[in-house]
Amino acid sequence: MRYAQAKADAGMGKVKQSTELFKEAAKLTAARGDSEAAADMLATSAEINSEAGRTAVARKESEEAIRLGKSQIVLGLTALIASRAGAEKRSRELLDELDQDYPLSTFNMGLYSPMARAPLAVARGSSAAEISNLMEPALPYELGQIADLVPIYVRGNSYLQIGSRKEAEQEFQKSFDHHGVDPLTTLYPLSKLGLARCYALQGRKADSRRAYEVFFALWKDADRDLPILGNARREYLEVK
Repeated sequence: MRYAQAKADAGMGKVKQSTELFKEAAKLTAARGDSEAAADMLATSAEINSEAGRTAVARKESEEAIRLGKSQIVLGLTALIASRAGAEKRSRELLDELDQDYPLSTFNMGLYSPMARAPLAVARGSSAAEISNLMEPALPYELGQIADLVPIYVRGNSYLQIGSRKEAEQEFQKSFDHHGVDPLTTLYPLSKLGLARCYALQGRKADSRRAYEVFFALWKDADRDLPILGNARREYLEVK
């Protein structure tokens, strides 16, 4: 129940409360002897914090997860979090460990490796075609329960960061349209924010303002000091 409530709170932008609930759920799970499941919970929470821009919290939490257990989920999400934070060396260490421990795993080759490598490719100035090729292995799995829409969101952000606006728009719209994959996901509101940013870059100011307003409505009860929310407020004022 704590895990479900943590997911629900995160989806509404109550990330601090969500983090505490994930921590409680992980502690109880570890006390029952399932340290791997506890580690997965912490890694999930860390990934949510990473999405919200709470980078330091995300990195600390993901490294705590690593100390509890090194499942594919933990290694993969921690590598993604490190990549987003610009910690290329740490990300590559984790990806090497993932390749060594799970060399033929679908989760590794089809999900976590492409996702974690995408931000590194963006930092190198890769093209949209290169991002597309890198993320192609995730296509069959991105709407699955384990992927939980994250590959779509990663691809959308990658396109957006390199200026491929239409490609980014398609990915964010896909994520927004598939809310049923995980009704509690943070990626439903965050994909609307992604669309607002795409519209702004395309000069579609009215569409951008409406998308920002939908995002603000979805996160009306969110933590007020979330970095991603503060950025969105500033961007909205610029569009107006």
